[in-house]
Amino acid sequence: MKPQSSEKDDILDDIAEAIGFKATVRLVALHGGKSLYIPKKHSPAHRLARDLGSEFFNLLTKYFAGEVLELPTLKFFQVYVDVKKAAAWVKCGEGASQLSDRGLGSIQRCHYLIRKAKDLDLLSVEDIGKVVGAPGKARGTGENHPQKLASSSFSTKGSHKSKLKRRRSK
Repeated sequence: MKPQSSEKDDILDDIAEAIGFKATVRLVALHGGKSLYIPKKHSPAHRLARDLGSEFFNLLTKYFAGEVLELPTLKFFQVYVDVKKAAAWVKCGEGASQLSDRGLGSIQRCHYLIRKAKDLDLLSVEDIGKVVGAPGKARGTGENHPQKLASSSFSTKGSHKSKLKRRRSK
């Protein structure tokens, strides 16, 4: 039984389901960015058998025999993996800042990963709403927000920089 694919982007999921994540990473690392024909019959002398190992090549031929797989580049694959990680964390209530703290890159890149996850239907509007807040409501403006607390405790008019300039001019 072949794993079902609904979109072109799902090819990586289908391959990983058939042969496992580590073997998929190896396949993309060695043959990424290429069209790869999967033979109908398993041959231990085939280059894929040498690259992946006989067991994984056998699984690949079992599920994808006679097909041409368009493999993404390794860089695309890494972004795809990061998008899936970001989607999983956003579903748990994590925002871009927390994703950045978890090592997925800058906050700007994490926003990009969240948008990509939504575009790939890995996240629903409700999932994103949990993180971003209700539409039309500014996020992080409650009375305990750090900026509100800071502005209530001292005035920013006549900041310390202007006082420093006055002292230097004397």
